[in-house]
Amino acid sequence: MRDASPSPDRHELAVPSVAISDARDSLDGPDDLDQGIVMDGASNIVPTDANGLAFSRSAEQVLNIVWIGLLPQADLRAAG
Repeated sequence: MRDASPSPDRHELAVPSVAISDARDSLDGPDDLDQGIVMDGASNIVPTDANGLAFSRSAEQVLNIVWIGLLPQADLRAAG
């Protein structure tokens, strides 16, 4: 039997996705490398830059997000 509960509206998901995006972006460095799932009122399934290239992060940026910025810089250099 199919679930009768309504699916969430994309605008309901916009606010939390932007909050998560902003949190990741605050940890990965000074560049704006993150976007929410809704941008300018439209779906944003594959976040890209102005040239249509998907964003990428260095190992250091990913580790900084994973460890919520708590990993000492010396450890980041050793992990890269």
